[in-house]
Order: sequence, then structure tokens, then C-alpha cells
Amino acid sequence: MSREYDDYEDIDYEEMVAEEYVEVNHLGMKPVISAMCDVLLIPEFIDQFIGPVDPRVKISIGVLIKAMIINVLMGRTPLVHVENTFSTFECEILLGEGINPSDLNDDRLGDALEKLGVLDYHKLYSQICMRAMDIHNAKAQGIHVDTTNISLHGSYIDPALGNFDVTFGDPKSGRKDLKQANIGLFVQQNGLPIGGTALAGNTSDVIWFREAMEEISETFKGDLNTRPIGIYDAAGSNTAMFDKVVNLEMPSIIRLSDRFKITCEHINKSWEQDNWKEVGTCVCNPDSKKNASIYKISSFDVPLGISNWRLIVVYSSELEKLKIASAKRNISKNKIKIEKLSAKLSKIKFVSLEDAEASGQIFAAKNFTQSKPFKWEMKTEKIVKEKYLKKGKPTETSEKITIIEYHVNIIILGVDNDIYEKWLREESCFVLVTNVPKERLKDEDILKEYKEQWVVEDKFKFLKKPVVLGPIWLQKKERVNGLIFVLLLSVLVSLYVCYRIDTSLKDGDALKEATPTTEEKDSPKIKSQVGKRVLTSDGRLVERPTYKTIFGVLSSLKVLGTFQDKKLVRKFGYGTPMRLLKMVELIGFNPAIYIKRFSPKMDLWKYYKKHLVE
Repeated sequence: MSREYDDYEDIDYEEMVAEEYVEVNHLGMKPVISAMCDVLLIPEFIDQFIGPVDPRVKISIGVLIKAMIINVLMGRTPLVHVENTFSTFECEILLGEGINPSDLNDDRLGDALEKLGVLDYHKLYSQICMRAMDIHNAKAQGIHVDTTNISLHGSYIDPALGNFDVTFGDPKSGRKDLKQANIGLFVQQNGLPIGGTALAGNTSDVIWFREAMEEISETFKGDLNTRPIGIYDAAGSNTAMFDKVVNLEMPSIIRLSDRFKITCEHINKSWEQDNWKEVGTCVCNPDSKKNASIYKISSFDVPLGISNWRLIVVYSSELEKLKIASAKRNISKNKIKIEKLSAKLSKIKFVSLEDAEASGQIFAAKNFTQSKPFKWEMKTEKIVKEKYLKKGKPTETSEKITIIEYHVNIIILGVDNDIYEKWLREESCFVLVTNVPKERLKDEDILKEYKEQWVVEDKFKFLKKPVVLGPIWLQKKERVNGLIFVLLLSVLVSLYVCYRIDTSLKDGDALKEATPTTEEKDSPKIKSQVGKRVLTSDGRLVERPTYKTIFGVLSSLKVLGTFQDKKLVRKFGYGTPMRLLKMVELIGFNPAIYIKRFSPKMDLWKYYKKHLVE
């Protein structure tokens, strides 16, 4: 499935401008989203996947899904009455000639989701992702894998759909009273998706990580030196995972769980041997530059499962600061809590000194740990009492007995600095294990690859934003499954919009010279970029604009309807800020996508990249 890019339409701004108009259409990001869907052939892939449909159907399922993607990316408006978010003009430009808003009714869209939801679409999603990477010449050096979940209202008593089910699980939101569906996603180092799928709400990360690794190994052939590196959090830290990594010969970086004894052992060994290597800062997330952590590492070779691995202990200054702050908050709380428990213990009667002391030792072992580093002492008290042997009113001859009881009292003396320092050293570190050859990546490079894990977590922020849905949409598991596919596609489209503009800014002047424009000298120009930064709608300059930033800049872009030769045509209004149109160019599209139906000639991306190569 491909399209030819033989030539490109020149950008003639004068031809696009109208001074008089009869209607105004606030399009914002819609044409960009629509054009990106067309470039990635999303409607075509879906229609081919679904197979033959009734030829009398006016609008295909692929186009319906495209409409939902536009709807989602235009601000997460309710996926109910989608037809209200499109005008007749927008439908013609974005979805095709002859399509009206009424064609996007709830029943039609619900049926489209249902048809997708009964199919196993995760391979389709991977195909679309791989095509997107191919046409953008994006490489996969590292692959980050993670899951999230979406809580849903409803009973959902219907049988599961293969591996997908809406059921009770372990929600990260804490809403255990609601059923949920899980989403698995893996992205490359720039955050571009490689694959993803909907999962049952009770799917374990431990199991799905192994399944994801198998899929990655089928997609990318090679060995430990050539395949992209899989990066997993602590859920991938288990013997079965370690062995599968070795058997599949998949280069991997895994955060080792604290459940493994070697985690604590090697952290302590690193401090004892003091063989740290200073790494400095490792800024991966542009939003975290202000609080960039200082790292140092220590490396060991250890046996794990059926093979040997490289184990890297990582110290983080920011992690240490967080633990110090946490300790300050919790020490007084823990002291009060332990004192209350100690008071209850002191009221318990023991028949022997040994029993009292044993109970005190058990109490201390349970309550005085490295995270509760208090000095303490135990005092026992012997109390001798006399009482009458029989109940009732005593007489002169009533027999007395002596009762001996013991009490134990635990006294907190203060913080044990030695234990606290040991706790802080351990908590300020984490451990990575990897089978990546040292010749391929040094220890510090392993850390840098792992720290890119924020990219997949960042994408989940989008998926976790609330979507307002009506009961007609959510009454069936099939529709929930189909909706997750729409959300995954929406993530894909938005990320490639960001990737394009990020690449354009990095390439800088080369792309500016490559722009195939005609005369612009008479048009009012306002720069959309200063150096390699973009001017946002609120006047800030940013180096790596997010989708939210791009959305804000283009939100004011509108198109006017005007008569030309007694025919209604669309053009930009006179005085339209050039910075808005240049933003569209930076994304790689001819601004004409706002006034007429998209064609491959309006995609300037390949032209730009060809110019840069030459």
C-alpha cells in the first residue's frame, strides 16, 4: 500500500487570501490531523483490514474512525453526537465530498467501533506504526514497554473477546470498585509508537511484558548487537523474563526489583567498596531540566536465570532528596504511631518474664525497621498481687493466692543515625540489569537508555485523560475495545505531528530554504520561530513544542467562504498571521489543506527530506 509523490504544489499565499466572505469556519488543528491520517493511510489500512462491506454504504469504517480521531484530538470532546463537531464544509474538506455531518451519527460510529472491537487489531496497529516510521525514516534504537488502565462504569457480563476483557483488576487510579481495561504500548526512543493493544483488565504486566518481547523479536531480526534494546520497569524483573530474554537473544535493560536479594546486596557492596563512577546529569525529559539529577554508577557481573548479566547500581541525587523529604515527613508520624502501639502492648499481662521479653522483641522487629530508624529500649515490670481464691464476700478464713504478672514497655529514644544513613543509601539507589554487550553500550549509556522510559509514561498521560462517553457507546465490550484502538491511533497521529515539527526545528534553515513557495514578499509576515524555537500562543518560546502547544497556536486559524465566479470557494482571511501558516509548513504540509481536499502533493515532508539529503 503506497502513494507516489511525483511533484508538489507550490505554496501561493496570495491565491489563498480572500478580502470578502460570506461564512467563517474555525478549523484549528482539524486539517492537520486529517492530513496526517491520510499520510499514514489510516482509513485505507482499516478498510482493508475490515474487508468487503455493503457497497451501498456511503461512508467507510476507515473514514468513520478518522472522524473519531479528529474528534478526540480536538480537545477530547464527548464522543457522543460527533456530528455536532463538524460543519458541512469541514466534512467535505476533511472526510470527502458528499459526506454530511448527519452521516456521523452515534449509531453509525458505534457500529464501526463494534466491527473493529471483535477483531484482533494489534497487528494492524503495528503495521500502521511501522509504515509511519518508514516514511519518516525514524529508527528504533530503544523500545520502551509499559501498560496503563482505564476504569469504566458498567457491569460488562458478556464473555471475553479473546485476550480482551473488561473486568476487575489492580487499577492505578485506586478505583477497585470499577471494572477496567488495560492498554499495552511500546514506543521507540523518541516516543513514536511501534505497537500497542487493548488488554484484559486483570492482565499482569509480568505476563504481557514477555508477550510484548516475543512480538518485538518477530518484528526486528538480528542479535544482541543489532536489535533495538527493550527497556522494562520492575514488572519485567522475574526469572522467566530473564530466561526468555536469553532464549530470544533480545538485548534488554530491566529495572531489578527489590524482591531480589542481590539488589540490596550490591547496593551495599557499592557503598562499601566506594567504586562509584561519576556520570553527572542525564537529562532526557526536557521538562525536568531544572531539577536534573546527578548520577553515579557501579557495575558488577552477576548470574541471573540461565545466563550472566551486567548489574548496574545507580545513585540519584534527586532520589536522595525525595527520600530525605519523605523521612522528615514520616519520622514524627511513625514515632507517634509506634508510641500508641507500645502503650497498648504495655497493658497486656504476661505470665512469665520470658513471654514478656519475647513479645517485646517481636514488637521491636516489626516496628523498628530501616524506614523507621529509632533507637529504643525495652523495660519489663513485675507486679505481684494478692487475691482471694474464691469469688464472693471474703471471710476471715478465706484463702488468698499470690499472682505475678509481667508487663513490657517499649521506649523510643530517638533516631538511630547509623540505621538512617544505611536506609538512605539504599533508598537513593536503584539497580538495572542488562544483557547488552559492553562493546555496544557502556554502563553510563545503559542508564541514559533507561531514563528515556519517561517517553512511554508521557504518552500514557494522553490516554489517561478523561473521555466523556454515553451509555450507548459503552454498553458492549466490543465498543470499548474499538475505542481503545481509536485512542491508540490518536496517540500515533499526535506524536507524528510533534515529531515533524521537532525535526523541522532541528534542521533549521535548511528546511526554510527548501520550502517550495512562490511570491511572498507582499504578504504580512510574522515569524513563527526564532532560531530553533517556536512562538506559542501565549508568547513563550519553546524548543520542543508539545501537541498542546501546537494545538494552541493553530486554534485561531480560520477559513472564509467567498464567492468566485458564482461558486463558493474557501480562502484564508486577509491579514491571517503568517506565523500560523508557517507552523503548518513546519509540520510538513501545504497550508492549502485548509481550503481544499488533501492530496499527496500537499505533503511536503518527502520534499524537505530529499532537499536535506541532497
